[in-house]
Amino acid sequence: PYTTDTGRLFESMYEAGASASETLQQIAKIGDAEHWRVRDGELNIVEAEVLGAGGFGVVTKAIFCGMTVAVKSARQKVSTFQNIPQLCNELRVLRHLRHPN
Repeated sequence: PYTTDTGRLFESMYEAGASASETLQQIAKIGDAEHWRVRDGELNIVEAEVLGAGGFGVVTKAIFCGMTVAVKSARQKVSTFQNIPQLCNELRVLRHLRHPN
């Protein structure tokens, strides 16, 4: 088995001593390279239509490329390093998730 660039980033995010901002920039760069990052303007979130909520965030209806999709948004801003591990755990799973509905 092999580890993707993203997997390596998640494993080593504590080692380099990077700031929260630098770590988020690394995540965005890898998301672009692996084609799982959604850019501003590609997604129209319908905030009035909440589909669910959990410990990490809220799931709302959105439109992406003309399709109805579900979007998970973090409850808290991920601007401090203490929140990044939770974000990375979510990304580790969700970047591979494709649901037929």
